[in-house]
Amino acid sequence: MACDIRIVSEKAVLGLPEVCIGLYPGWGGTQRLVRLIGKGLTKELIFTGRRIYPGEAKELGIANKVVAHEDLMQESMNVANMIVKNSPIAVMQAKKAINQGYETSLDQALALEAEAWLVNFTTEDRVEGLSSFLEKRSPNYKGK
Repeated sequence: MACDIRIVSEKAVLGLPEVCIGLYPGWGGTQRLVRLIGKGLTKELIFTGRRIYPGEAKELGIANKVVAHEDLMQESMNVANMIVKNSPIAVMQAKKAINQGYETSLDQALALEAEAWLVNFTTEDRVEGLSSFLEKRSPNYKGK
């Protein structure tokens, strides 16, 4: 639940069964799940300790994608490779705007987004990205 993108094997079994042994899911379990799927479903899954399977995990928004077990590592690497081809500063600023903005009002989130956009706009990566687009070539981002 702490990952930005969650890809699961078709063989995965997920859940927060801590209440079944007299505990509850600390270390962010209650707070991360509620942000992914809302209060009602979070309470159901945590209070019952019920396990869920990949199809339901995807349907609930806990998993972004379900893949064959033998394809899990390759698909994870495919997504990672798509991300690293992009400007690291743009990805970092987008992540910052999403994560911090999600915790605030829309007005505050829009201000955070504008701030992140301005940081990104002043980078060499932005210049390289636009130049490469206009020149119809792959960008060579340097994280500057």
